[in-house]
Amino acid sequence: MKKFLVLLSFIVLATSCKKDETPAPTTSSFIGTWKVTQLDLGTGYLNPTDPMVVAAAKLLNPAITEFPTTTVTFNSDGTCSATGILSTAIVGSATYKTSATGIITVALAGVDAYTFEVISVSASAIEMKITILSTPTFVLKVKASKQ
Repeated sequence: MKKFLVLLSFIVLATSCKKDETPAPTTSSFIGTWKVTQLDLGTGYLNPTDPMVVAAAKLLNPAITEFPTTTVTFNSDGTCSATGILSTAIVGSATYKTSATGIITVALAGVDAYTFEVISVSASAIEMKITILSTPTFVLKVKASKQ
């Protein structure tokens, strides 16, 4: 009986320590144009029309009176572009590379400038954590729909 309990305890411990790992998204899963539909600045997801979102956008561009339609496009050739609030940031020769963990690193003129961590992705929606690699570092999460 003791051997049975020891064996049962071992099985319970071994299976309870197993990690639930979500596989990193494949490159083809995020290729395309994504329109930002919600933003999380650290207080929960908000619509782009929320005054808090507009105030945060004004930090990036003081001339903003409303949050502009914002998209990010990842092309299959490794280039990317953006419109709206990110258009002033992702310009020129923007390229990206992906890691095995689902991190998309965007480089501007060969210098890493942003990371997009894919939290979840489907055929029609994506959730990402965007980190602007500057001083100070700026992080926000976005939900976007495929266009």
